[in-house]
Amino acid sequence: MKLENYLPLARKLAYRTYSEEELASVITFLEKADREDAEVFLDEYARIVESMSIDTTVPDLPLSLMKTERRRTPGRAERGPLRQGRTAPRKKKYRWIPYVAGIILVGGLSYALVDRLGRDVMPAEKVATEVTVPIDIPPAANRATLTLANGDVIVLDSASDGQLAVQQGTRILKEADRIIYEGNQAQADAGVAFNVMSTPKGGQYTLMLSDGTRIWLNAASSITYPSVFNGQERRVRVTGEVYFEVARRDRQPFVVEAGNDRITVLGTMFNVRAYTEEGPVKTSLVEGSVRINEQLLKPGEAYVAGEVVETSLEQDIAWRNGFFHFDGMDLQMVMREIGRWYDVRIAYPNGVPKIEFGGELQRNLDLGQILKALEKSNVRFRIEIERESEEKTIVVLN
Repeated sequence: MKLENYLPLARKLAYRTYSEEELASVITFLEKADREDAEVFLDEYARIVESMSIDTTVPDLPLSLMKTERRRTPGRAERGPLRQGRTAPRKKKYRWIPYVAGIILVGGLSYALVDRLGRDVMPAEKVATEVTVPIDIPPAANRATLTLANGDVIVLDSASDGQLAVQQGTRILKEADRIIYEGNQAQADAGVAFNVMSTPKGGQYTLMLSDGTRIWLNAASSITYPSVFNGQERRVRVTGEVYFEVARRDRQPFVVEAGNDRITVLGTMFNVRAYTEEGPVKTSLVEGSVRINEQLLKPGEAYVAGEVVETSLEQDIAWRNGFFHFDGMDLQMVMREIGRWYDVRIAYPNGVPKIEFGGELQRNLDLGQILKALEKSNVRFRIEIERESEEKTIVVLN
């Protein structure tokens, strides 16, 4: 096994562009190569990762090797000189140490490799919990489930285009990551058949109802609606964040229920933000007019907790236009947005820093790019992944 034949695979491993065969060959190489060659490969892997990761600090790693080696973290001043009377330890660079966990998590590499390279180098129990995992996380994708009135659940991101079901004479179609209800004549003796579309964290989806109303669901959101509107009003219920372009019907108003709010419209464009963790429901009017709990809104106004207020539509519907808009938002507000969009947990081991943000970022960026931009506001992050559950966490280090 020649080392030079495997070194090019270090880049593929770091960027997650390897094939199953290439991964298997790397694992075999690391298990069978002599220690020196294995360390050279891992050091090359670490060098590549360091150039792309958010933060390479390994916090509180209980290893004398790591404690004695000086290392400069970007954005942090160099440590002072060793105290007099102490002998500087011999430096031996094992730059790959923080990244062995990443290889294990990528390929299921056994802990035998860690044992082989030296148990004193990295205790197995520390791999999942205390090591920065240099993995980038893509933005949300078109992911959702559709629960039909009969209880059937359709995973939309894996469903094929075409007809999914028929309810009350209405065809339910999937077209290019959008659900369309086609047909608008309810059967005279039919009851109301409610469907539910839900997006997870890290998901979004679009929907066209049977009346032609167009709907966009943000991450961690849902809408409950009938397959066809056959009553005096068109009633739906939402959670999370949903943007509406309502088809006009003068004799059949459109009603949205969100939390304790009742929003009544004829035909208009508006945004409803009803995440429970964000506090009161906020409804922002883009075009037309709406009535909320007997109060009228004009474009550019929002209804929040019983009051009509001026609002920034640019910020309120930025998500619909593909942006994060962070003007005037504190760190917790920003991180809740990011947590929903990238499906990650947020941890504040040192408390929540008081930082206010501004500006916009595109929502199609990888998580690493987003965090690097936020770090310009003097906040630092680390991405961690739990080995068994693969749950990802952004740790705020300030």
